[in-house]
Amino acid sequence: MGDLNQIRREGGDFPGGLGGLQEDEQTETGGLKAMPREAPDDGECRRIWDHCGTPEPVRRHCEAVRAQAEAMGKRLLEAGKKVDLNLIRSGALLHDVARTEENHPQRGAAILLAQGYPKVAEVIRCHHDLEPWEDFEKGFPDLWLEAAVVYLADKQVLGDKAVTLEQRFADSRKKCQRARDREGALAAHERRYLQAKRIETLIFIETDGGQ
Repeated sequence: MGDLNQIRREGGDFPGGLGGLQEDEQTETGGLKAMPREAPDDGECRRIWDHCGTPEPVRRHCEAVRAQAEAMGKRLLEAGKKVDLNLIRSGALLHDVARTEENHPQRGAAILLAQGYPKVAEVIRCHHDLEPWEDFEKGFPDLWLEAAVVYLADKQVLGDKAVTLEQRFADSRKKCQRARDREGALAAHERRYLQAKRIETLIFIETDGGQ
């Protein structure tokens, strides 16, 4: 598992863990009742979409990401890896629940944390920038792989269509070129692309490539 350990060490640099959420974000429920399960089922995910007013195109994107993530998760399970498919499924369905809001990963995480789903919240929070394994280890030592699967799946979908990483990042690079902080946006874009490629390679080695 040397490759897994290396990619864990070389994760993204999103600062902080759940402690990075503001106090009001941690306690805000928005009228939704907290649920006792570790991860919401598909019906509950859709209820959260409805409550948050998640637009239909975003929902279709999330469904496509869920399909990609679930397929990867099943391959990892078949290869004998410990992975939580329910967490992957719900994290993928809800990763863009707050897509219309500023800093939507953090806001989406706040919604799920308020609902009593801290692990799902962490997966959502990190779907743009996956932090190093050492930071995850402080709170959820078994969560990094699920977060990595959702992170990668999100970058294998453009709109609601499955694409290659190269196609997805070529499209997003155009937006970076128009950003106010063009240099910073392009640097973040390159970091995310390299992280996604490392995860893609890892999953290939741990599943198809290892057979």
